[in-house]
Amino acid sequence: MNARGVDITLRAEKTEIPVGGQVELTCYVDSGDPCDWKYEWSIKNRDTSKIIVLRDATNTTIRVTKGGDYGCRAEKKDTRTEESTFVTISNLEPSWTEVFRGEMRTLRCEIQGGEGTEWEYEWMIPTSKASTSPNRYRIAKISASNSGDYRYPVARAKISADKTVITAGDSVTLTCSVSPRSSGWKYSWFRDAKPLSPQDVGSSQIRVSQGGTYRCKAERGNPVYYSETTNDIKLNNFVTVKPVLTIQPNWPKLYEDEQITLKCETEDGNDWAYEWRTSSSRLKIIRKTRKMLEVMLDQFDSGDYSCVGRNSEQTTMTKWSDPTYLTVGSKPKPKLTVSTSWLSPGDSVTLSCEVEDPSSGWRFYWYKAVPNLSGGSYSYELLPGSGSGTMQNSYTHHGHAYTTGYVCQAGRGDPVYYTSYSDLKFVWSGDFQSAFLSVSPDRVQHSTTDTITLSCKGNSAEWRVGSFSVKDFLYDNSDCRTMTGATCTTSRNEGERVYWCESGSGEFSNAVNISVHGGSVILVSPVHPVTEGDPLTFGCKVTGLLDCPVLFYRNDKTIGRDTEGEFRIPSVSKSDEGLYKCKCGETQSPGSWVAIKRSGPSSRGFGLTGLLFGLIMYALLCLYKRSQDPQDHYWLVPCLNCNQRSDEDTTVTQDETQAHPYCSIAPGQGQSFSKPMK
Repeated sequence: MNARGVDITLRAEKTEIPVGGQVELTCYVDSGDPCDWKYEWSIKNRDTSKIIVLRDATNTTIRVTKGGDYGCRAEKKDTRTEESTFVTISNLEPSWTEVFRGEMRTLRCEIQGGEGTEWEYEWMIPTSKASTSPNRYRIAKISASNSGDYRYPVARAKISADKTVITAGDSVTLTCSVSPRSSGWKYSWFRDAKPLSPQDVGSSQIRVSQGGTYRCKAERGNPVYYSETTNDIKLNNFVTVKPVLTIQPNWPKLYEDEQITLKCETEDGNDWAYEWRTSSSRLKIIRKTRKMLEVMLDQFDSGDYSCVGRNSEQTTMTKWSDPTYLTVGSKPKPKLTVSTSWLSPGDSVTLSCEVEDPSSGWRFYWYKAVPNLSGGSYSYELLPGSGSGTMQNSYTHHGHAYTTGYVCQAGRGDPVYYTSYSDLKFVWSGDFQSAFLSVSPDRVQHSTTDTITLSCKGNSAEWRVGSFSVKDFLYDNSDCRTMTGATCTTSRNEGERVYWCESGSGEFSNAVNISVHGGSVILVSPVHPVTEGDPLTFGCKVTGLLDCPVLFYRNDKTIGRDTEGEFRIPSVSKSDEGLYKCKCGETQSPGSWVAIKRSGPSSRGFGLTGLLFGLIMYALLCLYKRSQDPQDHYWLVPCLNCNQRSDEDTTVTQDETQAHPYCSIAPGQGQSFSKPMK
């Protein structure tokens, strides 16, 4: 029951607790012997006014180090007193020179020598007018609105380490410092976001021997003010295991847009997760797992690559692997060569595709060009048997009959990495299928004053004319860029060009060779092959004041003389095929090759036999001419008969044969070589 009429009083030796000190509280009961009572001490929550019992004691006094509103009551046997009046105890704050934003501060005003007098105090604060209050003024939380003659920075705790790798049996020293520099701090330490053991709390410096991610936090004052945390430090336990880095595919040289896989492995059997290091700052990662990395290379990714293993907790790491250097080049472009540039009906053509590093697992893909008139370019179709690529870098297209453009491409790996397409190479034929090119005037040679009309015929409403400059070694249809229906007109400077038609339905016509000369004498000969049994008439066109009989030559042998400038063969045979030219006085025309094709279906079958026979005949002719005329001059024969350059190299590149649709045999030379007509 309550002890009515019993007074209980709580007294404090002082109401302010000095920094680091304590205050003694005494509970007095005015009835009986104080030692007969048992005392209950309590503190009131200032926010909720809830009374919290601290402890029971038989002593009438306790010492406290923390400010608050304290009370007491006493009891003995069945008697219990009321709660005493609560006494407010405050902690004196240290006179820190640095105050931080968010920290609580109490300002005190003391008058030296004014003891015994009751003073009233006025406080001048920046946010309001003067106010009257006791000699203390408390700022619950310092902010920018409290700015005045004191500062308000933010306290930030920063952690540092003397090293970040922990070897076996070693430790690392961690230091926590507060910026700006200030005093009165206690420090808390955390590893992987969990507090460390209590013995590590308080000190600004600790030593650790376990890997992990560490941070620290500082606190001071009552109520407690906590600093901000600015950084973490990751410590790794270090083992002597060194992983091995492998790269697949392991080609000597890699190329941009090529996909590779980097793998890291160790012999200790641990389940390491690997990190990767490279000098490239722009690595394009496709897929990443614990043990491998798939990347798409860029030409700027050349450099050293290495890896390191870490355990699942990210606290232990291996050594870094030995660096592996990767050489990455720009996307390769193969070079296509053709065995010949001019074909007779039924002949085969051999294509060769060369890449920069031929021993690096390449397969080769072969395509023919299909005109795309709307886009002004070509699309490509795979040739038979090359859908999966060929291991050999050569491909023979059998039974080739018509003008065709070719490209090649190389690929390797899984998934397949493809090179760029090669440059387009043409193999020309005088034969035609469903598209035909005619020339007006119908002759090979023209003067610089002539206007040449090219006409395309066939089952198409849309056409363009392609051309190849022998002199400039390039494809160019600028002289026929504007078509009038299926016809274009051109007049050009001196030189030789090959022309052909391309239809909107994707077909090529026969090809013709046209040369323009500035001389006064040109040979009039047909631009298309002549069929056996047909008549053939040559002319010699002379400009200027020349008045002389005209001589006609085949393979530098006189075959006729005419004052009217004409020579006629009533019915041609294969023996009439050859290099023709005419001469008026001392001036002669350039030479032009006249091809004879067999009549009927057999016209496609003369093939290689006729070519070999022609080569033998011209070789004998060369020897004979050399014995008769030691002067140095050139004879022109079609490139079809000049494919063999030497015993060691039987392939003629398109840059050579295609650039020179005629070849020349020079006296004193042991082999034929290409020379453009002048």
